[in-house]
Amino acid sequence: MGEKPENKKRIGNVSGAEWHKHMENGEVIKSYSFQRSYKDREGKYQNSGFFGFADLLVLKQIIAEFIQEGRSEQNSVQAVKDTFVLDRVPF
Repeated sequence: MGEKPENKKRIGNVSGAEWHKHMENGEVIKSYSFQRSYKDREGKYQNSGFFGFADLLVLKQIIAEFIQEGRSEQNSVQAVKDTFVLDRVPF
C-alpha cells in the first residue's frame, strides 16, 4: 500500500486509522479502518479485523473520537464559509 494514515487512534489492543483520498476536483474522501492486535500461539503479534464482544465498547470509543473530530472540522470549515459569505454581503 505504501500510504500512511492521516490520523490514528489506539486504546489497548484496538486501533483505528483515518485515510484520505485526494480527488482531482480537490475533494477529500475519508475512510476508516479498524483492527485488533493479539499474540498468536508462537508469541508473535498479529492483527485481525474481527472483534470480540469485550472489544466493542473500545471500538465504539475510537469511532466516537473520529466522529467528534470530523464534526469539529466540519464546523470550522462551515464557520469559514459563513464568514466568507457574510463578508461579501453588502449592508
